[in-house]
Amino acid sequence: MKINAEKFIEKYQGNDLASNFFLITGNEIGLIHEIEKIIIQKIKLIGFNEVVKVEEEKIQSIDDLIDRNTSLFTSSKIYLHKNPKEINIQDWDNIDSSTSTIIVSSNKIKNNSKIKSYFDNHKKFYSVSCYKISRQFKKKIIDRFLNLNKITIKKTAYWYLLESSENEYPLLINELEKIKQYDKKELETKEIQLLLSPCQSYDLENLFFHTVLSSNAIIQNSRSMIRSLSDSYFFIQRVKYFIDLLTKANTIFLEENDMEKASSSLPKYLFREKDKLNLMIRKLNQPRIIVINNIIKKTEILLRKNNSMYLIIVQRFLLNLRKNLV
Repeated sequence: MKINAEKFIEKYQGNDLASNFFLITGNEIGLIHEIEKIIIQKIKLIGFNEVVKVEEEKIQSIDDLIDRNTSLFTSSKIYLHKNPKEINIQDWDNIDSSTSTIIVSSNKIKNNSKIKSYFDNHKKFYSVSCYKISRQFKKKIIDRFLNLNKITIKKTAYWYLLESSENEYPLLINELEKIKQYDKKELETKEIQLLLSPCQSYDLENLFFHTVLSSNAIIQNSRSMIRSLSDSYFFIQRVKYFIDLLTKANTIFLEENDMEKASSSLPKYLFREKDKLNLMIRKLNQPRIIVINNIIKKTEILLRKNNSMYLIIVQRFLLNLRKNLV
């Protein structure tokens, strides 16, 4: 039976599994590992205590795999077969599920492969697909986490957490764990920024909005905010994020001539910057967007080639960005 990883996690975290046979595929390796972990934890609860891990092998017969790993101590085993080179599925329906759990896990199995089709269409066996999590599912995870840990965060901080946290399941869980370990029951936006940011410069994001200020103010502010090469790279990534948001909002504005609708498409945690963002949305056009993306690419190349000059490079980038945004 075919099921995506999000539905699998929601449906089976608190319920029993209907089968002991699983195929886990997709391009999200971290989520694949998480699904493996969930399955193994649940199967262990019903007496399958030993895990036999086989990696990148050619398995002509599941019976052969089981026979090669017989044990005097336990008859019920979990066989985790990762990234198989080849696997014969002819005898799967004859496997004794009371003594064997089989998990085949790989990010290399194609959707049109024989084994994927076999699991997708099987009435009992699971075929779990792992891709980046959706915004809706991420919201459910965050809401459940906050409620479970009795953590309250202000409205703007909540929207920042939703928009800026990772879209990869294991990374998102790690970020939420950092919030839990912070051990404060009411959090503000700056604290969420600090916890999510890869560096201590949690206010770097705000430097983007300084582009509406004078050239002199941009130079002064960047000196205090850009303190390392990692700050520079982080800032460039946030600029990419904002340009993508502004491009989508600008498209709405040009097509429907409705600034309110264009503005409402932006993340809610940015409401304090609404006037600045609206100014940028009005000023943007396709030629400017092309120029900005070229400036970003050029800046990334300069940073790689001239590490020690990161501050000067970012300052020049900000001044050029200002010309095309305001």
